[in-house]
Amino acid sequence: MNQIAIGSYADPGEWLVLHGDGISAPFRQADYQSAFELGEEIAESIRLSLEGTPEELSAGITALETIRQRNLLYHQTGYPAPSCLRFQMMEGGGYYYTLLKSIEIQVNADSPETHLSGSLLLTLHIIRPNHYDADPVELPLTVGGDEDVLGGVDLINHTDAHSGHGSSVLIKPGDFETDLPAPLRLELVNTTEDGVMQDIFLGLYHHPVSPSEGMLFCYAGDMLGGLLYPSADAINEHYIRAAWPETDWKALGVWYFSSEAVEKMAGFSYRPVLRFFNIPAYEDLYLQIKIQVGSYVLWEGESVYVDPDYGYVLFPPLRMPPNKLLNEVPAHQVDLVLYGLHETDATYTIEFDCLTLLPLAPGANFLAFYNLYENACLVDDNFLSLQGARFAAEDLEVVAHIRQGFPLTLYPGHYHRMVVLMSDEDNDMDIFQTANLRLYYRPRKRIL
Repeated sequence: MNQIAIGSYADPGEWLVLHGDGISAPFRQADYQSAFELGEEIAESIRLSLEGTPEELSAGITALETIRQRNLLYHQTGYPAPSCLRFQMMEGGGYYYTLLKSIEIQVNADSPETHLSGSLLLTLHIIRPNHYDADPVELPLTVGGDEDVLGGVDLINHTDAHSGHGSSVLIKPGDFETDLPAPLRLELVNTTEDGVMQDIFLGLYHHPVSPSEGMLFCYAGDMLGGLLYPSADAINEHYIRAAWPETDWKALGVWYFSSEAVEKMAGFSYRPVLRFFNIPAYEDLYLQIKIQVGSYVLWEGESVYVDPDYGYVLFPPLRMPPNKLLNEVPAHQVDLVLYGLHETDATYTIEFDCLTLLPLAPGANFLAFYNLYENACLVDDNFLSLQGARFAAEDLEVVAHIRQGFPLTLYPGHYHRMVVLMSDEDNDMDIFQTANLRLYYRPRKRIL
């Protein structure tokens, strides 16, 4: 071990070197042996040897107590950065960090005598996550025909067959290296001229061999049911009009998923998001999704109310396939069926152009209470489990969203595809809204 240091994780960071290269007086050596635990957190002890004058020894204890107190304040939201241990395995090598949930300092029983004679033994008792994380590395991103782009990629608020129309990015397994699922840092900048970015929905799909995205987007032209109409303002330049007079549940249309598509969905959860071409203005409209094989229902989601103030509907998550399979033979093809219900005795009509299956493996929603204007940036750091918004004009930061969902992580050896959906100040998903996305990851290890 070339170096062990402890300090507050902040830029540029102040580090107290406990062992090895650049050691801080009065510290002489640290005896650190990583413990083995199966859980998400681990309790460990680090034995520290100190030598120096009584004043130098007292200064060393004070430095450790300051770090301990700052860590307590951080977990009570009173200090801006957490404390962590930092490790460097070899001279000139990269650093690995482990965040500290708690730090306690224990002195040997004979410390009053040895303190005066110029030596001291201390034990740090820590609780930390059961892993180590390296410094952030920017990920090369692929969008359409633009491959392995660094420095950020441009997105538009839909994906279809047209060049430059992409709301997702591909991360290839050869472009990152990690032993464990690695935390992501996301920077999403609103690039819509004079536009507002409100709620943001992120989904991350991963698969060991498939980089596909086609099964995530159910277009109007692929649906069996309703009437298909052309429009340059619709996703893929077409939308469906479905009309029904019945006041019972009515099947409005069907999207077919082949055996290959079902297998690529890999049993993960997905949140269906239906975008309306024209917002329906009804007060008693409900929609529902079912997974079927012919008329046989394999899974039935809860119904959702269609809010006339929103240009899209978020359905409850579904799994595809809905149940775990033996995987001894290919998966059966299934139908995704959209149902509608209204209570008023009249013919209701809805128009929509795309149902997106937003991956939740994992996924996150950012619900705004402070809108992001042009050039403002959403930052989501899954290493620190913190998120915020930055505003270019003032270069200031504020928390602008309620975050829902799990940490965004990369799985070793897998293709990943991140899908981004954005709403505006009118609660609509304008398909021509734009953003710039930049991603970083921290290689994660269980064992140094």
